[in-house]
Amino acid sequence: MFAIPTLLAGLVIAAAATGAAAADLEAELRESRLVVEALREKVATLSGQLMKEHSSTDGDAKVPFGVFPMLRHMGCTHNNLEVPHLISASPGEGRLIVDVGLSYDGQEMMAAVSRGFNVIGFEMLPDNLAELKARYKGAPNVIFLSPEWVDGSWRWPASVSAPPPIGANGKGTAFILEAGLDEAAGVTTIKAGQGKSYGSKLGNVTVGTPGSSGQIPARRRRLLRASHGKLKRTGYDAQVKAAKLDDVLPIWAKRVFLLKIDTQGWEYRVLAGARNVLSQGIFSYVQFEFSPWLMKRASAGSPLALASLLPDLGGVCFDMMGRSHSAIRRPSVPLSAYVEHLDSGRHSKAKPELAKLSGDPMRHMKDPFGPWDDITCFFPNAMNF
Repeated sequence: MFAIPTLLAGLVIAAAATGAAAADLEAELRESRLVVEALREKVATLSGQLMKEHSSTDGDAKVPFGVFPMLRHMGCTHNNLEVPHLISASPGEGRLIVDVGLSYDGQEMMAAVSRGFNVIGFEMLPDNLAELKARYKGAPNVIFLSPEWVDGSWRWPASVSAPPPIGANGKGTAFILEAGLDEAAGVTTIKAGQGKSYGSKLGNVTVGTPGSSGQIPARRRRLLRASHGKLKRTGYDAQVKAAKLDDVLPIWAKRVFLLKIDTQGWEYRVLAGARNVLSQGIFSYVQFEFSPWLMKRASAGSPLALASLLPDLGGVCFDMMGRSHSAIRRPSVPLSAYVEHLDSGRHSKAKPELAKLSGDPMRHMKDPFGPWDDITCFFPNAMNF
């Protein structure tokens, strides 16, 4: 499914490189469009079979709420620390991606920019932001922004307009907002001495409101660079901005190809602050990390509530990394069975490896991260190839 735009783009590039005549190029494009239509018909057929198997008792066919393995079986997946297939195999063509949780290197954000996507990225951790600024200092297509506090919420800076058209180099523009996302707008306090992981600190936040000017104390954002080149915290706490996606998404973001969230257990809170824009159908795909143990340790919502949120809004969801983090065979429906299967920790591929290395048969149950998977949901009414 995700390879369709790549197929078309590949034909165009190959034809141009070999000097193919315009007529030959048009013929190949017509043939490709036929292939695309055939694939779409196949997807429709498979969807029809799925709905038929899960028809309701009154005869109305409907896609059930579940997390399905089809995309893994089709090879449309990715490994840990690998750029998602939706980015690496899709031409950007100026389309928009919202990336929540950039880490210290912005790897996936920059991979998207290099393919012609425009990206709105969110990063709240001062250490990560400092390293991002050092890494992309002087980059003409990376712009750091601070949201503005207006009428009780953080807003997109009024002076910053939509990104320019894709240039001759084929690259897009990345806007990095110095803020996190949450279900409520305000200021959070991150305790000193906690690493670079989004969710590990948000479990200890306190939420307040900024001053009338929207400023937060700069003295609490002091950083030091260690000898090995990594950034580390001083003894200061850090106060950072927490916005709702409903409020801070710019008005020119009418359609979003992908909303990607990697916040180490805080995903439900991020999506809860985006219910309005999600219900408007502007997202074609939403991909989030599903980490039940991290969610519970951070008191950041119910894993079942997270698994149900996007299907409730019309999303059809698939797990992407089952081969790496859990047994291939797992229940797809009902959602409660899927969540319990992953949450139990009894089916992880890492279980025998951890036991062997540590000599502790219960070592997998002491893993601070626990079993997890990446979930991709697509919205049929907002399909955007």
